[in-house]
Amino acid sequence: MPNNDELTNLPKAAMTELLACALEGEESPFDRLAARLTRQDGSQWLQAQWSIEMFEGLNAEDWPAEAPSKEDIAELKKRSKRAIRDDDAEQQLAGTLGYVIANVMSLANYGEKISNLDAETLATQLRDFVEVLEAPWGDCVAAAVKVLSSS
Repeated sequence: MPNNDELTNLPKAAMTELLACALEGEESPFDRLAARLTRQDGSQWLQAQWSIEMFEGLNAEDWPAEAPSKEDIAELKKRSKRAIRDDDAEQQLAGTLGYVIANVMSLANYGEKISNLDAETLATQLRDFVEVLEAPWGDCVAAAVKVLSSS
């Protein structure tokens, strides 16, 4: 095991590679959500999410057809971040879904990025959902990725 002095003196590229190797095996919340949506009951799970507390009063299931207000998007993002921090894995999945939807709707409808992730990272994360989410959501995700790619 290298000591701290040996690690401190590593070139930046080597440190970056070590960090990437250490993190490679860990599944991201985006990956867990994509996996959940691709399960046999993924469509039913998605439909069931519209009735949970996080989406209450927002009519998010209608957002692909009716652009949400910026205030509703901000509210969903706030609720989503709270759910992502929950100890319950199901709440975390729902929170990640809400986070994805809030970001997609902001980008697709207003051309505004509301995530702290850089545009390239967010676009990479969202691309998986173009195929995973059924129409009309997949189309919204594609529009959001296009906005990110052109910025």
